[in-house]
Amino acid sequence: AIPAKDLHPLTQAVADGVDMVLNDLNLNLRFPLYIVNLYKYMLNIACNRKDLGVGSTIAVPHAISRKCLEG
Repeated sequence: AIPAKDLHPLTQAVADGVDMVLNDLNLNLRFPLYIVNLYKYMLNIACNRKDLGVGSTIAVPHAISRKCLEG
């Protein structure tokens, strides 16, 4: 289980108007990258979002606003 204190920054960001909040996975990043992390990194680069590193909605926790989901 993920402690509420760790989830609060994500839910607060959504409450403040952010559409999607990802967990910062770059803190535990080790090289060479595992193949899955390499693919996530390359996808983020291809989407012109190098700033996301290996961040994705595959990893938990993350938060998505209702507005974003309902489009």
